[in-house]
Amino acid sequence: MKELNKVVMKNTTHFLSEDAVWESVSEFVSVVACRRAGVHDRLLLGTYRQMIVGTGDVPGAVNFYTNCGFEYSHRVENFFTDNYDHQMVEDGVLLKEMIYFKQKI
Repeated sequence: MKELNKVVMKNTTHFLSEDAVWESVSEFVSVVACRRAGVHDRLLLGTYRQMIVGTGDVPGAVNFYTNCGFEYSHRVENFFTDNYDHQMVEDGVLLKEMIYFKQKI
């Protein structure tokens, strides 16, 4: 796990490199004290041709990515139940499906 500008990242692939497709960033979470401070926005302002992000289907996450200009791509049913040995909960919601958003830059 690496801390970058108080953002905790683990299990990342194709992250923050020029001309990359942001294919998989799992468990990308900010430190609670830094939420709503624009940290994620700054991370998304790099130089990319396309970004694809996946998140739990909860209003806060969906609103964040749509407000950053991402559009809905697809969803994977039972992603969280099939890939984790424990329940995943975000904003009080038990996660089942992974919802993906994309943005061409």
